[in-house]
Amino acid sequence: MNQNYPNPFNPLTTISYSLAEASFVRIDVFSMNGKLMGNLVNSNHNAGDFSFSYNGENLPTGVYMIRMQSGSFIQTRKMTLMK
Repeated sequence: MNQNYPNPFNPLTTISYSLAEASFVRIDVFSMNGKLMGNLVNSNHNAGDFSFSYNGENLPTGVYMIRMQSGSFIQTRKMTLMK
């Protein structure tokens, strides 16, 4: 998973990731205290490059963690929403 761009963002950002092989992908957004704020992706994908826009207009200003899980691979990145 690449770092979201732009970061910080207000309220739109792009999230992109690549898969070397087909797998089930789950991408979630968490607050810094670990509360699940939303599920962005929860489906099977073929191998390839993917990207989507995320709209954080319903979240308060702050730092969030975005976590991608694909098979046994897990990656977490920080993203900052500034309104």
